[in-house]
Amino acid sequence: MNLQKSQSGIRDKVNYGARITAFVSMVTAVLIIFAVSGCSDGGSDNPASSNDDGGGTTLPDTVFYSDVQPIFSGNCAGSSCHIGSASPGAGLLLDSRAHILAGSSGGLIKVVTAGDGANSELYKRVAGISTPRMPLNSSSLSQTNIDMIKKWIDDGLLE
Repeated sequence: MNLQKSQSGIRDKVNYGARITAFVSMVTAVLIIFAVSGCSDGGSDNPASSNDDGGGTTLPDTVFYSDVQPIFSGNCAGSSCHIGSASPGAGLLLDSRAHILAGSSGGLIKVVTAGDGANSELYKRVAGISTPRMPLNSSSLSQTNIDMIKKWIDDGLLE
């Protein structure tokens, strides 16, 4: 019996040691993940400069055309809809800032109003507020991309 108690006690100490080692390894892994991902207390060093859209995505303080151009080129102009003279998209070209400012239908219809993203037709189409939703025959833009376009318009359509 004493031999069994002795062996049982050794097993318990080994199991306890293994559990401690596993726990320390897990804590170390979590700390490494936080360090690599740059996690902190969740706050910004400069809270006044944060533009959180409520969805967890932080937009730049100021959005320029260079920030939204990849969205247009990858989803609108890049799909051959709003590029070049054969544009089927009511003549709206989204391949340059100047074309966006010119509007559609040969400049007869203004699609953006600087400082007023919520009422700009370009924003309302990509957000699905106006129909048809854009991009047509394709999946919607991500909420981050939609918010970026609206912020660019709100910020004054900066070059």
